Amino acid sequence: MKNQIALPASQAKQSRISLWLNRENVLFSSIMEEKVSNRQAVLISQALASFCILTYIFRSIPVHFPAAY
Repeated sequence: MKNQIALPASQAKQSRISLWLNRENVLFSSIMEEKVSNRQAVLISQALASFCILTYIFRSIPVHFPAAY
């Protein structure tokens, strides 16, 4: 019989996610030519998405300049 430790589901899922976040992201590592973890890749992707959304919002606001005389 194997020695197994039973963990609650929340701890097991968080452990799996933590392991994945700490692994190296191959795509970003090859682009940036240094080790980039999945956690850093997620943060970079989130920052880029936020920038794109904010840019879209600000570009959609009409700007009316007073007419020059």
